[in-house]
This record gives sequence, C-alpha cells and structure tokens, in this order.
Amino acid sequence: PKDKFVDRNALALVETPVSTLTWHPVPHIAMVEAVESAIINRGLIIDSERFGLARDQQKMFGVITLMRENNPEWTHCIGVRNSHDQSFAAGLCCGVSVLVCSNLCFGGEFVIKRRHTSGIDILSMVEETMDAIVFISWDQLQLWVVQQNAATRVEEVQDVRNEQMYNLLGQQAD
Repeated sequence: PKDKFVDRNALALVETPVSTLTWHPVPHIAMVEAVESAIINRGLIIDSERFGLARDQQKMFGVITLMRENNPEWTHCIGVRNSHDQSFAAGLCCGVSVLVCSNLCFGGEFVIKRRHTSGIDILSMVEETMDAIVFISWDQLQLWVVQQNAATRVEEVQDVRNEQMYNLLGQQAD
C-alpha cells in the first residue's frame, strides 16, 4: 500500500526538502520529538504512539496517547501532522479523542495549525497544545465528578483541579 504505519526510526530517515525564501519545511521527526519533550517536561508519560507516512513520505500523521492520570475513565491524545509537499500546514490537536487521517481529516477538542513559513515556531505550537490539555482536563474532570457523584462539593473539585494543574504546569516553573 502507498500509505503505511511506521516507527520513529522511519520518521527520522525521511529527508526534509530544502527551504526556500518563503517556505520552511519541518522535519517529521522534529514535530514528534518536540511533542515528546513537552510531555516529559510536564511529568506526563506516553502510553502509546502510532505514526503513518503517505504520498512518498511527504505527509506524516500520528497519534500519541498519554497514560491515564488519577482516573479510570479517560486519557488524553495528541494528534500530529506535517507535510513536506506544501499540501497542508503543520498541525497539532489534542483531546480525549482526536481524529488524524491521511485523507486530511484532522480534529480534536483543540486544534492548532501553522503554515511552513519563515516564522513557523513548532515549540510555541506544542506549548499551546499542552496548555490546552490542562483546560480540557478541567472540563472533563467537572463532567466526570458530576456523573460520579452529584453531591460532590465545589471545594473538593477545586482541590482536585488545583492539584492537576500543578502536576501539568508545575513542571514549567522548575
């Protein structure tokens, strides 16, 4: 088949085209490693990852699933996509569920895309995505608490939220 699933080693072997004055492609592996670094810096753990290459390795798609944190009900995923053929912008998405497909479907509770221009900043894209996970976690936690125990006091939810935000964001302050 033209499209295939690959590991990180295969992503690292994909040759990145030479930049022009206005177009600056990002190596596929650089996108993935930037996400991994942000995950580790925030004290989170990758549970699984799956990557695919399409159209002669010019398009990369992937999903990184994080380990469950303090709950049995949900986990977070981060979707990654990148192109070397100018067909679409570099993108990240996150949420409890994400959709990343070689047919250009790309979505989650949070989505950020940037064109491959001289001003592309992958690290800021990754940080925005990781910050979004904090707020998605808070929203998901509120829904879960309501479903599990309608009598839970607001103060208890705030304590859990504050602890979760410290765990996700506290690593940055160090």
